[in-house]
Amino acid sequence: MAHRPKIYVRALATLLGSGLLLAACGGSGSEDAQPETPTPSDPRTPLAVTKAGDDGSEGTLRWAIQRSNANPGTYRIVLTPPAGGLEIKPTTELPVLVGPARIEGPWTGEGTPTVALDGSALYDTGILNEAGNPVACPGQTSGFGANVRSLRNPGLAVVDTGNVEITGFEVRNFCSGIMLLRSKANHVHHMKLVNNRGAAGVLVTGDAGDTAGSATSGLSVDNIVEYNVFLNNSDSMDVARGSENTLIQFNKFVIDAQGIVPSQAIEILSSSNNKVFDNEASGFAEALQIGGNNHEIARNTLYGNSIAFTMSGSGNKVYDNVVHSNRLGISTRGGAITLSRNLVWDQGKDISLCNAGGICSTNANWLNARLGISLNGSTGHVANDLVANCTDGYADCDTRQNYPVLTASTWQPSGFTVNGTLASRPSTAFVIEFFASHKPGVVDGWGEGEVYLGKLEVSTDANGTLTFSFPTGTSDPLKDGTKSVYFTATATRVSNGQTSEFSQAILVAAP
Repeated sequence: MAHRPKIYVRALATLLGSGLLLAACGGSGSEDAQPETPTPSDPRTPLAVTKAGDDGSEGTLRWAIQRSNANPGTYRIVLTPPAGGLEIKPTTELPVLVGPARIEGPWTGEGTPTVALDGSALYDTGILNEAGNPVACPGQTSGFGANVRSLRNPGLAVVDTGNVEITGFEVRNFCSGIMLLRSKANHVHHMKLVNNRGAAGVLVTGDAGDTAGSATSGLSVDNIVEYNVFLNNSDSMDVARGSENTLIQFNKFVIDAQGIVPSQAIEILSSSNNKVFDNEASGFAEALQIGGNNHEIARNTLYGNSIAFTMSGSGNKVYDNVVHSNRLGISTRGGAITLSRNLVWDQGKDISLCNAGGICSTNANWLNARLGISLNGSTGHVANDLVANCTDGYADCDTRQNYPVLTASTWQPSGFTVNGTLASRPSTAFVIEFFASHKPGVVDGWGEGEVYLGKLEVSTDANGTLTFSFPTGTSDPLKDGTKSVYFTATATRVSNGQTSEFSQAILVAAP
């Protein structure tokens, strides 16, 4: 699948709200942002890095970082390769970058950059990973390898500072390619992160550094990670331990090699109020693993993963994503999570990638976890609460929204009409969204949503029930002449934003 055009967008323009309920009103994001206005030439004095060595002499990266740190904001570090390119292999960790600072290389697109920062010399040859290869990522307190909590062996580190810009080259073979630790307003863009095996390709964290892994508040904020290529990193992008207002957009995340623990493309842990826009991810156990509250996840394309994404927490809005050809599409684990206008189809693929936590085909329920939307983690379809008015004290009545039940639907020359019912809380407002697909879901017809058709804003009666009828307004909802169409629907409770699983698909055929 082609990556989206790299129109450079001023990232802060996307830090806008989207409305409380996306099912009932349109979301906002970076799609409508204008191209960035060119900035004047950087007035800072350039420090040219032309040497591959690590002895700290003039022209080395170590020398440039030390000189920039001595007078923050005075210099910019310019990686200047000779004709054959420049490969820098530090023998010990480089000094942390002190902001304001900028380190830049000659970005050449998604191919092979002409400058690479390589961490091979920092590998601890006394520890081997699952594939028998030396690892660069010992844990802070215990463990090593993929998805471990580690602040060690980063390629570049920004610690307890801010306003650092990193752009235009490749970082490979470290524990973390780039680590932003308790730092704010940093900008990582147009980079290639390759084969960083452990904490992350890019790690954004408020980690307090103690043995308990405590989170900090207000220290790791307003960081931007955009227009980067992440290739064959175990964990590609982590946002953790109190990080907020992180913007992750227009990145490409891929695993296409053997011998890698393909954990997550983006993991958000113990953090809130972050935005994930317009990214592409394939080849992971979980493309997105999102925890915390009040995140906005929009317009991402997720395919070829065991699970496209898992999510928990409250106040999270997931809209306009394209989720196809995974084993499991969207998996939620409690909380008020609003799903709207997501195109979800062709799940059920035989993809059994395991992450560092062990999610794979050995799970007893894994064969049933091939749904478009699952409200029960990765364990399969959840039946509706059969007591319509929720007076039975069943906890799922508040934590898992009932899905609509589609009934006999019709075709007329003016288009298809989808009929159905919903049983839920009494006198409650809902948004019901309708979808069309070429095929039913692979698990007993529990549906998917290939084409978004529209919505109804409705309310249940005093008994907690409602009957609806939705005219599609078209006799060709799949836009390819198909006349036998599978319809599905979801229900979202307006008051708390909870969205149901897809209904069971119903087939309606035109004459």
